[in-house]
Amino acid sequence: MRCRGVGFLALLAACSFDTSGVDNSTLDAAFADASAVVDANAVVDAALVDANTLVDAGAPGSSAELAASSCNDVLAGGGSVGDGLYWLDPNGGDTTDAFQTFCDMTTSGGGWTVLFTAADSDLNSNSLDYTILDPELPAGAADVLLAYRSGQMGLLPGWAIFPIPSNWRTQSPLTYQAQTESIQVSIEGSGPTPATLYYGHATWNTNFCSGSFLTGADFGLICLSGTTGPMYSGFAHSDNDQCTASDQFWAAQACTSDRRFTIAVR
Repeated sequence: MRCRGVGFLALLAACSFDTSGVDNSTLDAAFADASAVVDANAVVDAALVDANTLVDAGAPGSSAELAASSCNDVLAGGGSVGDGLYWLDPNGGDTTDAFQTFCDMTTSGGGWTVLFTAADSDLNSNSLDYTILDPELPAGAADVLLAYRSGQMGLLPGWAIFPIPSNWRTQSPLTYQAQTESIQVSIEGSGPTPATLYYGHATWNTNFCSGSFLTGADFGLICLSGTTGPMYSGFAHSDNDQCTASDQFWAAQACTSDRRFTIAVR
Protein backbone atom coordinates (compact mmCIF):
# COMPACT_ATOMS: atom_id res chain seq x y z
CA MET A 1 0.00 0.00 0.00
CA ARG A 2 1.32 3.46 -0.91
CA CYS A 3 -0.27 6.58 0.71
CA ARG A 4 -0.01 10.18 -0.38
CA GLY A 5 -2.46 11.66 2.19
CA VAL A 6 -2.46 11.87 6.00
CA GLY A 7 -6.14 11.82 7.01
CA PHE A 8 -7.93 8.64 8.01
CA LEU A 9 -11.14 9.70 6.30
CA ALA A 10 -9.18 10.34 3.09
CA LEU A 11 -7.64 6.86 3.21
CA LEU A 12 -9.48 5.40 0.27
CA ALA A 13 -8.77 8.43 -1.93
CA ALA A 14 -5.18 8.89 -0.84
CA CYS A 15 -3.83 5.40 -1.00
CA SER A 16 -3.34 2.78 -3.71
CA PHE A 17 -3.34 -0.88 -2.77
CA ASP A 18 -1.40 -3.86 -4.09
CA THR A 19 -4.08 -6.54 -3.84
CA SER A 20 -2.21 -9.35 -5.59
CA GLY A 21 -2.44 -12.50 -3.58
CA VAL A 22 -5.05 -11.06 -1.23
CA ASP A 23 -8.57 -12.44 -0.91
CA ASN A 24 -10.94 -9.68 -2.12
CA SER A 25 -13.58 -10.73 0.39
CA THR A 26 -11.14 -9.90 3.23
CA LEU A 27 -10.56 -6.39 1.85
CA ASP A 28 -14.28 -5.83 1.37
CA ALA A 29 -14.95 -6.78 4.99
CA ALA A 30 -12.23 -4.42 6.27
CA PHE A 31 -13.62 -1.51 4.26
CA ALA A 32 -17.14 -2.28 5.49
CA ASP A 33 -15.91 -2.14 9.11
CA ALA A 34 -14.18 1.22 8.50
CA SER A 35 -17.34 2.62 6.91
CA ALA A 36 -19.36 1.44 9.90
CA VAL A 37 -17.07 3.37 12.24
CA VAL A 38 -17.47 6.55 10.18
CA ASP A 39 -21.25 6.07 10.02
CA ALA A 40 -21.43 5.51 13.80
CA ASN A 41 -19.47 8.71 14.48
CA ALA A 42 -21.85 10.64 12.23
CA VAL A 43 -24.83 9.28 14.18
CA VAL A 44 -23.25 10.30 17.51
CA ASP A 45 -22.49 13.81 16.22
CA ALA A 46 -26.05 14.21 14.98
CA ALA A 47 -27.41 13.05 18.35
CA LEU A 48 -25.27 15.61 20.19
CA VAL A 49 -26.54 18.38 17.94
CA ASP A 50 -30.12 17.24 18.53
CA ALA A 51 -29.55 17.11 22.32
CA ASN A 52 -28.16 20.65 22.38
CA THR A 53 -31.11 21.85 20.34
CA LEU A 54 -33.51 20.28 22.84
CA VAL A 55 -31.74 21.94 25.79
CA ASP A 56 -31.56 25.41 24.23
CA ALA A 57 -34.71 25.71 22.12
CA GLY A 58 -37.35 27.77 23.91
CA ALA A 59 -35.41 27.92 27.19
CA PRO A 60 -35.77 31.07 29.32
CA GLY A 61 -32.71 33.32 29.01
CA SER A 62 -31.56 31.77 25.74
CA SER A 63 -32.42 34.81 23.59
CA ALA A 64 -33.63 38.40 23.87
CA GLU A 65 -37.14 37.28 22.96
CA LEU A 66 -37.05 34.69 25.77
CA ALA A 67 -35.33 36.92 28.35
CA ALA A 68 -35.98 36.02 32.00
CA SER A 69 -36.41 38.44 34.89
CA SER A 70 -33.30 37.17 36.72
CA CYS A 71 -30.72 34.40 36.68
CA ASN A 72 -32.72 32.67 39.40
CA ASP A 73 -35.76 32.66 37.10
CA VAL A 74 -33.64 31.13 34.32
CA LEU A 75 -32.64 28.37 36.74
CA ALA A 76 -36.19 27.83 37.99
CA GLY A 77 -37.50 27.69 34.41
CA GLY A 78 -35.07 24.96 33.37
CA GLY A 79 -33.00 27.22 31.14
CA SER A 80 -29.64 26.80 32.88
CA VAL A 81 -26.81 25.19 30.93
CA GLY A 82 -24.20 26.15 33.54
CA ASP A 83 -22.33 29.36 34.36
CA GLY A 84 -22.32 31.87 31.53
CA LEU A 85 -24.19 34.65 29.73
CA TYR A 86 -27.98 34.72 29.70
CA TRP A 87 -30.58 37.18 28.46
CA LEU A 88 -32.47 39.12 31.16
CA ASP A 89 -35.34 41.60 31.11
CA PRO A 90 -36.06 42.37 34.78
CA ASN A 91 -38.82 44.93 34.10
CA GLY A 92 -40.75 42.51 31.85
CA GLY A 93 -42.97 43.48 28.95
CA ASP A 94 -41.25 44.67 25.79
CA THR A 95 -37.93 42.80 25.41
CA THR A 96 -36.22 45.49 23.32
CA ASP A 97 -34.36 46.52 26.49
CA ALA A 98 -33.24 42.95 27.30
CA PHE A 99 -29.51 42.46 27.92
CA GLN A 100 -26.98 39.70 28.47
CA THR A 101 -25.20 39.29 31.78
CA PHE A 102 -23.20 36.64 33.62
CA CYS A 103 -25.13 34.13 35.72
CA ASP A 104 -23.48 31.91 38.33
CA MET A 105 -25.53 28.73 38.07
CA THR A 106 -23.44 26.50 40.35
CA THR A 107 -22.46 28.23 43.60
CA SER A 108 -24.66 27.27 46.53
CA GLY A 109 -27.54 26.17 44.33
CA GLY A 110 -26.96 28.71 41.53
CA GLY A 111 -29.26 31.41 40.21
CA TRP A 112 -26.92 34.34 41.01
CA THR A 113 -27.05 37.50 38.89
CA VAL A 114 -23.69 39.31 38.93
CA LEU A 115 -24.51 43.00 39.46
CA PHE A 116 -21.01 44.40 39.93
CA THR A 117 -17.67 43.39 38.48
CA ALA A 118 -14.64 45.60 39.13
CA ALA A 119 -13.62 46.77 35.67
CA ASP A 120 -10.09 47.64 36.73
CA SER A 121 -7.59 46.83 39.48
CA ASP A 122 -7.09 50.53 40.25
CA LEU A 123 -10.49 52.17 40.50
CA ASN A 124 -10.63 55.65 42.03
CA SER A 125 -14.18 56.76 42.66
CA ASN A 126 -16.60 57.21 45.54
CA SER A 127 -19.63 56.86 43.23
CA LEU A 128 -19.19 53.35 41.82
CA ASP A 129 -22.68 52.04 41.10
CA TYR A 130 -23.63 48.52 40.09
CA THR A 131 -22.30 47.41 36.71
CA ILE A 132 -25.83 46.29 35.79
CA LEU A 133 -27.99 49.38 36.29
CA ASP A 134 -31.35 47.72 36.64
CA PRO A 135 -33.15 48.56 39.91
CA GLU A 136 -35.46 45.53 39.80
CA LEU A 137 -32.56 43.10 40.34
CA PRO A 138 -31.28 44.31 43.74
CA ALA A 139 -34.77 45.39 44.81
CA GLY A 140 -36.14 41.87 44.40
CA ALA A 141 -33.14 39.98 45.80
CA ALA A 142 -32.96 38.11 49.11
CA ASP A 143 -29.24 37.32 49.33
CA VAL A 144 -25.82 38.63 48.30
CA LEU A 145 -22.81 36.67 47.08
CA LEU A 146 -19.48 38.50 47.50
CA ALA A 147 -16.66 36.81 45.63
CA TYR A 148 -13.38 37.21 43.84
CA ARG A 149 -13.43 35.82 40.31
CA SER A 150 -10.89 35.06 37.61
CA GLY A 151 -10.77 36.85 34.28
CA GLN A 152 -13.07 34.12 32.92
CA MET A 153 -15.46 34.65 35.88
CA GLY A 154 -14.45 31.44 37.63
CA LEU A 155 -15.14 31.53 41.38
CA LEU A 156 -12.08 31.90 43.63
CA PRO A 157 -11.84 30.72 47.27
CA GLY A 158 -13.25 32.82 50.11
CA TRP A 159 -16.75 33.62 48.80
CA ALA A 160 -19.45 34.77 51.21
CA ILE A 161 -23.27 34.76 51.25
CA PHE A 162 -25.52 36.86 53.51
CA PRO A 163 -28.96 38.52 53.45
CA ILE A 164 -28.94 41.65 51.31
CA PRO A 165 -28.83 44.86 53.40
CA SER A 166 -31.86 47.05 52.73
CA ASN A 167 -29.87 50.00 51.40
CA TRP A 168 -28.03 47.76 48.91
CA ARG A 169 -31.40 47.38 47.22
CA THR A 170 -31.39 51.03 46.12
CA GLN A 171 -27.70 51.63 45.30
CA SER A 172 -24.30 50.00 45.31
CA PRO A 173 -22.54 49.63 48.69
CA LEU A 174 -19.48 51.29 47.14
CA THR A 175 -21.38 54.60 46.97
CA TYR A 176 -22.16 54.86 50.69
CA GLN A 177 -19.98 56.47 53.32
CA ALA A 178 -18.84 54.63 56.45
CA GLN A 179 -21.53 51.99 57.01
CA THR A 180 -21.47 49.01 59.42
CA GLU A 181 -24.10 46.32 59.96
CA SER A 182 -24.32 43.18 62.10
CA ILE A 183 -25.14 40.19 59.87
CA GLN A 184 -25.14 36.40 59.67
CA VAL A 185 -22.78 35.22 56.93
CA SER A 186 -21.97 31.88 55.34
CA ILE A 187 -18.38 31.43 54.12
CA GLU A 188 -17.96 28.93 51.26
CA GLY A 189 -21.18 27.14 52.18
CA SER A 190 -20.53 26.80 55.90
CA GLY A 191 -23.26 27.43 58.48
CA PRO A 192 -24.17 31.07 59.22
CA THR A 193 -21.88 32.89 61.63
CA PRO A 194 -22.15 36.43 63.09
CA ALA A 195 -19.96 39.14 61.56
CA THR A 196 -19.75 42.88 61.15
CA LEU A 197 -20.15 44.06 57.58
CA TYR A 198 -18.12 47.18 56.78
CA TYR A 199 -18.78 49.07 53.56
CA GLY A 200 -18.32 52.52 52.12
CA HIS A 201 -15.78 54.93 50.70
CA ALA A 202 -14.30 56.27 53.96
CA THR A 203 -11.05 55.02 55.47
CA TRP A 204 -10.68 53.21 58.82
CA ASN A 205 -8.43 53.32 61.85
CA THR A 206 -6.73 49.90 61.63
CA ASN A 207 -4.96 47.85 58.97
CA PHE A 208 -7.50 45.05 59.31
CA CYS A 209 -11.25 44.53 59.00
CA SER A 210 -12.00 45.88 62.46
CA GLY A 211 -12.19 49.08 64.45
CA SER A 212 -14.15 52.07 63.23
CA PHE A 213 -14.38 54.17 60.09
CA LEU A 214 -12.69 57.56 59.77
CA THR A 215 -14.79 59.83 57.58
CA GLY A 216 -12.19 62.49 56.87
CA ALA A 217 -10.77 60.78 53.77
CA ASP A 218 -11.96 58.55 50.95
CA PHE A 219 -10.32 55.16 50.55
CA GLY A 220 -12.94 52.45 50.14
CA LEU A 221 -13.68 49.25 52.03
CA ILE A 222 -16.00 46.24 51.94
CA CYS A 223 -15.21 43.43 54.40
CA LEU A 224 -16.65 40.93 56.88
CA SER A 225 -14.93 41.03 60.25
CA GLY A 226 -13.81 37.77 61.83
CA THR A 227 -14.17 35.77 58.61
CA THR A 228 -12.13 34.68 55.60
CA GLY A 229 -14.61 36.37 53.26
CA PRO A 230 -13.55 39.05 50.76
CA MET A 231 -11.94 42.31 51.92
CA TYR A 232 -12.03 44.68 48.97
CA SER A 233 -10.37 48.06 49.54
CA GLY A 234 -8.80 51.08 47.86
CA PHE A 235 -11.50 51.57 45.22
CA ALA A 236 -12.03 55.24 46.17
CA HIS A 237 -8.32 56.11 46.23
CA SER A 238 -5.46 56.37 43.76
CA ASP A 239 -3.61 53.43 45.36
CA ASN A 240 -3.93 50.01 43.72
CA ASP A 241 -7.08 48.20 44.82
CA GLN A 242 -6.64 45.28 47.20
CA CYS A 243 -8.44 41.92 46.98
CA THR A 244 -7.48 40.15 50.17
CA ALA A 245 -9.32 38.17 52.86
CA SER A 246 -11.11 39.82 55.76
CA ASP A 247 -8.84 38.13 58.34
CA GLN A 248 -5.63 39.41 56.71
CA PHE A 249 -3.67 42.66 56.51
CA TRP A 250 -5.53 44.98 54.13
CA ALA A 251 -2.76 44.99 51.49
CA ALA A 252 -1.93 41.27 51.59
CA GLN A 253 -3.04 40.66 47.99
CA ALA A 254 -3.62 43.14 45.19
CA CYS A 255 -6.49 42.92 42.74
CA THR A 256 -5.52 41.86 39.22
CA SER A 257 -7.28 41.07 35.95
CA ASP A 258 -7.41 37.47 37.20
CA ARG A 259 -8.64 38.36 40.69
CA ARG A 260 -11.60 40.71 40.48
CA PHE A 261 -14.17 41.68 43.09
CA THR A 262 -17.80 40.91 42.28
CA ILE A 263 -21.24 41.31 43.83
CA ALA A 264 -24.07 38.95 42.85
CA VAL A 265 -27.64 38.70 44.09
CA ARG A 266 -30.35 36.07 44.13
